[in-house]
Formats: sequence, C-alpha cells, structure tokens
Amino acid sequence: MQQQSAVTQDELLAPAPDAGVFSVLDDVECSSLLHDGVIGRVAFADPDLVILPVTYDWVDGVVVFRTSPSSSLARLPGQVVAFEVDDIDAETGVGWSVLLSGRVGEGTPAQAEQVTPWAAGDRPLVLTITPTALSGRVVSRPEEEA
Repeated sequence: MQQQSAVTQDELLAPAPDAGVFSVLDDVECSSLLHDGVIGRVAFADPDLVILPVTYDWVDGVVVFRTSPSSSLARLPGQVVAFEVDDIDAETGVGWSVLLSGRVGEGTPAQAEQVTPWAAGDRPLVLTITPTALSGRVVSRPEEEA
C-alpha cells in the first residue's frame, strides 16, 4: 500500500448536496486518515473477542504502538488482528472509518518515537501491524428540510 498525495479530512468530508453521502475511501485516502489519527482500536481473540484502544503512529504504511510487556497486547506478535480508527461529528452528521487487518510484529524504539501512550505506566514494548487489507468509508447524513 503506497502512499501518494495526501488528502485532507476537509477534502474527504466536504459537505454533500442535501442527499448525504456513503462512499468507499481508496488506499490513499485511508492512509491519509491513518496518518492524521492518534487513537485507534486493536481487535483480537484472547480467546474471546477483545478490542483495546491504543495511541499509535502511522509510519511508512505500518501501524506502530507501545504497550507493557505484561499486557494482553504483548502476546500478539505473529497473530492477525484488526485495527480501526474513526471520527464522527454527531452535530454535523459527518464521519469516517478506516479498518485494516494485518499481522502483528515487534517494532523498534525508533519507529515509535512519535508515540506517546496516554495510559499510565511503562510501555517499552513496540508493536507494529503490517496491513494485508485496508478499507474505509465516509458518511454524512442528509440535510433536514426546513
């Protein structure tokens, strides 16, 4: 998945003429939104389905995040997971979602230089998710008639 020209959120979420929008985002648009994100969710089986929020960075087409070596996330290297980011404005009725799936690997401290976990505690373990599938959607509700 190569990143080409950056697309801004404003361009993706430009108001639709009265009818609302539901459209698919391409890989470039998805990458742009992943690049701008800060918080995402990792979904995996442990053995039940678990979805955990993480602070992350999008580095060279790979999701990078930090965790504690004793966390359930630390057991993920080698596993396939899902990762999701979104933004929804309930007032304007505009939102987007990007979902990727990929295999978790161990990263390097250099990859995670821009990742500052919000959760308290030491989080020295750097993990990556290399995407094998990437998809996104943008939606806006129709404008109400006056």
